[in-house]
Amino acid sequence: MKLKYDKIAWYMLAGLLPLAGCNDKDDDWTPGVQADVTCQVYFTAGNPGAEEIDLRQEKTYTLALSRDDGTGAVSVPVALEGSPEFKVPATAEFAAGETETTVDVTFKGTAVAGVYACCVSIPEGTYNSPYTSRLTKIDITLRVPDWQLYASNVKVEDYYNAFFSEAYHADMYKDGDRYRLEGFMSNYDLVFTLGAEDPDNETYHYIYPSKGSNGVDYYGTEAWFFDPGQGENSFPLYSDLLPDGNYLDQALLYTTDGYTSISFEKRRGWLYGYFEVYDKDGNYIGYGYPYFRLSWKESDENK
Repeated sequence: MKLKYDKIAWYMLAGLLPLAGCNDKDDDWTPGVQADVTCQVYFTAGNPGAEEIDLRQEKTYTLALSRDDGTGAVSVPVALEGSPEFKVPATAEFAAGETETTVDVTFKGTAVAGVYACCVSIPEGTYNSPYTSRLTKIDITLRVPDWQLYASNVKVEDYYNAFFSEAYHADMYKDGDRYRLEGFMSNYDLVFTLGAEDPDNETYHYIYPSKGSNGVDYYGTEAWFFDPGQGENSFPLYSDLLPDGNYLDQALLYTTDGYTSISFEKRRGWLYGYFEVYDKDGNYIGYGYPYFRLSWKESDENK
């Protein structure tokens, strides 16, 4: 009996016996419609990251395309769906012999805040097979914030004169749950959201800046870095109050223990961090731990 069952098992493995559960309907498969593609065209980079631009600001994205066959000049149709504020040429042009080209997608700007999105694609047909694994669609998303003036002439003081011996002023704007200190440095607006209340300082909330990067400083203290690489990249900050073209770099703000917090009830805040100073030629001069004190009056608020 053992030999008999061994033979049956061998026949099944060899495909000489039908498997259980199969029936004639399994033979009804038919191939899909054959794609009549002259030359596959595709995008060579993925979707750009979501970005934020100001009201009425224009933005252009240059998208790179490739084709497999460079024979002859071709005009490849380009389709656009989404917000009408986006524009794109009707075709992408490949010159004879070229396998690469670009097409510009332009956001013409708007006076209305909101989220704007579009999809740029190569229509299926002559230059795009429905079965290709290549990238033939690009999604673009832009956010246009509604920044409203919250307080003008916010006073910024380097409290212990680490770098600046005199105060300066900046305007504070609000967009939903975000705030922007416009003119924190001459080339930098500090955008932040509010965190939890500081248990040691009533009405104060921790400040969490946007962009940049979060990490720890040399001593392991939690911090937010102005550059996206946690202090590994140069990110110059300029101020008219620095002498001889000097600038600040390798900068961070501490984000725990009430170091960096703000109270809208008391109209006061603190930004505490570590900054290095360099001369105009990029030579290191020194470092400091400034306390930037923020303050404004009720009359400064836009109500």
